[in-house]
Amino acid sequence: MKVINKDFKKGFVKLMVESNDDLWTLYKLLREGDLLSGKTVRKIVKGDKSEGERKPVFIKVEVKKVEFQESQFVLRALGRVIEGPEDVPRSVHHSFAIKPGVGLNIERSDWSAYDKELIRKAAEPSKGEVLIITLDNEEAYYALLTKDKVAGVNTQKSGLPRKDSPDYESILESYYKSIVKNTKALLKAKGASKVIIACVGFVYDELRELFNNESDIKNKIFFARVSVTGISGVNELIREGVIDKVRSEDLITRETALVEEFLSGLAKQKLVKYGFKDVAEAVKLGAGRVLLISERLIIDFRARNRFKELEELLDNAEKLGTKVEFISDKHEAGERLYKLGGTALLLRYEV
Repeated sequence: MKVINKDFKKGFVKLMVESNDDLWTLYKLLREGDLLSGKTVRKIVKGDKSEGERKPVFIKVEVKKVEFQESQFVLRALGRVIEGPEDVPRSVHHSFAIKPGVGLNIERSDWSAYDKELIRKAAEPSKGEVLIITLDNEEAYYALLTKDKVAGVNTQKSGLPRKDSPDYESILESYYKSIVKNTKALLKAKGASKVIIACVGFVYDELRELFNNESDIKNKIFFARVSVTGISGVNELIREGVIDKVRSEDLITRETALVEEFLSGLAKQKLVKYGFKDVAEAVKLGAGRVLLISERLIIDFRARNRFKELEELLDNAEKLGTKVEFISDKHEAGERLYKLGGTALLLRYEV
């Protein structure tokens, strides 16, 4: 997500949605009463005509409901129109269809520490590049993907002869092994955090077996299937949401490690606190090292009108140097944290 402009004191932030992950961030960020404005498409009916024409317009709505259609990678914000062109009546309802590439303005009088942290994390540069290899038996295309762009690195030809050639199998085996070698070299040279190997046809099975023998890198490898090689294959991965999935798995790994550290301390009854009251007291004393908060707990607190309590906890953590980590409940470790009360604290010292 790109933050184009923001001023929380004046109550606004202007964003550009860049990925499907940003849609999930906005789903957590937007709430009833927000003023949302941007370019959208609406049917314009003129005069007493029953049919209208769909046109691009810039309007502002007061948000009433937010829906995330995950299967279609579309976020819909439904609300009442309060500003717009003359041919859009005020107080009618409108649905913003939010996708990557859409710019939005969000206005709100009270931006919480949680809101600000969501925006900060979504806007920060990706940690580590993703190496992508699309290949078949004839060529392998290597590219590096950052948050902002895809950069081609190299195209490797197999040089395979006809299938009836006596050298066919040995040259094919050599080609596969060279892909493993080149992948390891590029991982080291470029510092990529993950590798997506996207194969056409039967290459998938052959490469998977070879990479499973590479214990030093196999945990960084994610296999996928594509219909074509080259940059077209990379674009296919982007469209299908494969890259977003790989990056989200990185996040799950990190969040799981934090929850496991808490559970280990809990088993030893050492350097941890859990439960909202005990966690809040320890944070006030400045004893907190890392504060873990379930994202589902935030939704619960909002529904029970207890969000001010959570705001106070987050403000104290920020003032006293306690790092805050919001943990999704979309994986097993996050679900365990939620069932244990939704808050946990890794301590600097016992209190």
